[in-house]
Amino acid sequence: PYIDEYMSRTDREYEKREDFVSAIREYYDGYKFSYESNVKVFNPVSVGSFFNGECRFKNYWMETGGASTLAVELAREYNLETIILDNVELDVNSISSFDYLLLAQKKLSQFQILALIYFTGYLTIKEGNINVLTLTFPNTEVKTTFTQFLVQKYSGIVVGFFVNKAEKALKDHNLAQLVKVLNAYYIEHPYTLLEKEKGYQLAFYSFFVMMGGVAMRAEETTLLGRSDVVLETKNDVYVIELKRDKTAQEALEQVKTMGYHEKYVNTDKIIHIIGLNCITDTRQINEWVEEIVDKTKEPNYLG
Repeated sequence: PYIDEYMSRTDREYEKREDFVSAIREYYDGYKFSYESNVKVFNPVSVGSFFNGECRFKNYWMETGGASTLAVELAREYNLETIILDNVELDVNSISSFDYLLLAQKKLSQFQILALIYFTGYLTIKEGNINVLTLTFPNTEVKTTFTQFLVQKYSGIVVGFFVNKAEKALKDHNLAQLVKVLNAYYIEHPYTLLEKEKGYQLAFYSFFVMMGGVAMRAEETTLLGRSDVVLETKNDVYVIELKRDKTAQEALEQVKTMGYHEKYVNTDKIIHIIGLNCITDTRQINEWVEEIVDKTKEPNYLG
């Protein structure tokens, strides 16, 4: 009935019921408790708050205090990039034999830290077998909440300002403004975090993960390789490649040559391919280039 009520509104964002339901599922569904089952569970607190809040997509779970800051604090001792890139494997015994007394003793192994992050609802089961589980963020709400907490703990940056500015720039298709916000975000990072390649990747990925209402995929596998970042909104797909101390055109040509964008050609969305180049010494993106894909041309792999 709440969905029916939304579809009767004249100010609704989604015209089709199935698109609206899909958006709710993407934002609040996804908890899975067995690798042997495909059943997924919604966060009831978030869904209830969503309908009670006039169907505004927000991170309600964080606002209720349901999110555990302890898990985020412990996550700093793990491979942060691995968690954000959604590529986590966990020994099943780390879950079944978890001892909470280890928390007070501060003797958690990295697997046990992951188990705690799973227990507190930040990660859920994607797939697995009797020995090993692959974990993933259950939904957009959790992914953005966890990453925002993690960035704030890891770097001391208050991320809300950057997230709001970036979301507006993307909605307005304003690449120049998006780059401006990303540069400001880089500047706020302690220099030691950006000394290595991993630091740049972590800062780059986390920036886009924190943007609510945007499906973000890092290192998405394609026929010929992996794209750096793909952002997908209701009407657009942005395929972004980042280079360091090279040129934005090189980054753009890599997207075109490798065909990172071509899996979206048969969709009804506008495809933006974007090349960025970041200068190490200044920690700034010094140039960028964007093209809108002509869907009437044959893909590179057919040429």
